[in-house]
Amino acid sequence: MTNNLAKIAKDLRAFAKRCKDVHYSDSLLISFILSGILSLASISFSDTFDNLSDSQKEAAMESISEMR
Repeated sequence: MTNNLAKIAKDLRAFAKRCKDVHYSDSLLISFILSGILSLASISFSDTFDNLSDSQKEAAMESISEMR
């Protein structure tokens, strides 16, 4: 798990360097991780009730992959 966290932090730092308006901090990392967890939880919750179609699920997973 710590290797994944370190990789996410490294990728987020690289993204922050490319964007002039974004400055890297630990609070940015925590916010990024929490927002990802919340979005995955909502996808999982919706999945149990079959509210999302297969194309929407694929689009959501693709979006998450692009963010990484």
